[in-house]
Amino acid sequence: MTQTCIAQRSHVITSVLCAILSVVFCSFSVAHANATTSLSYEFLVHESSVLQTGGLAGVYIPYPVEGGFRLVMDGNGGAVFQDVDAELGPPAFYQSFGELFNTNVLTGKVINDTTIAFTGLTQGGIPGLAIRIDATFQDNLVTLTGGFDENDLVWDGFRYDLRAVGRLAGTAIPGDTNGNDAVDERDYDNLIAQFGGDPGDESADFNHDGVIDLKDFVILRKNFGAGVQAAPGAGFAGTVPEPAALLLITAGLPAILRRKGKK
Repeated sequence: MTQTCIAQRSHVITSVLCAILSVVFCSFSVAHANATTSLSYEFLVHESSVLQTGGLAGVYIPYPVEGGFRLVMDGNGGAVFQDVDAELGPPAFYQSFGELFNTNVLTGKVINDTTIAFTGLTQGGIPGLAIRIDATFQDNLVTLTGGFDENDLVWDGFRYDLRAVGRLAGTAIPGDTNGNDAVDERDYDNLIAQFGGDPGDESADFNHDGVIDLKDFVILRKNFGAGVQAAPGAGFAGTVPEPAALLLITAGLPAILRRKGKK
């Protein structure tokens, strides 16, 4: 009798433990499925623009886009824009990127593993027009394409189309002065122009010590060629600098410094 009672109690305890573990596992699964992901991006200015076309004069004007934004995915296939702080370059009539595309009310839906489609309507000065912006992810970059529905025109006959590239915040390539996600001759020219002085608009202060010096040069030299893509039809070596080119750059630095020192 005693053994029977013990067996029954063991069975009850086992059942209770299984039930508890099942609840915990299910709760974990639901929490994991509903996890929110938040990613902050910075526009690459040289690869980001809003194109204005149409109007009575038939304009065709690209405006650069500068600033940043955050994408928040809710884990259930939905997404939204948040903290959009980006501007269109002059002479755009709409200076605010968020205002033009009404990003604070766009709702996103995950289309596949690499794409989210955001849709909504304009408001303010140009209300009621359909907007669609697709966000396509690759590595540390997101490409935003779209704009107003192709069948809609602003009251003055203008269209606004977007093609912009955002880089995940904090993932810039050391040595990249102009935000084009590559370290190339343009970055070298910027470093030489600023060498021995204060950082310029396209800062070459890679170690953030407030002065452009040999330490910054070492960082650029180490990463020279990173992110550079070969031209279509050309070999990889056609664009990415060879070691010999780096040696020439290094050898030419003392002469450049002497010239700057004589000024």
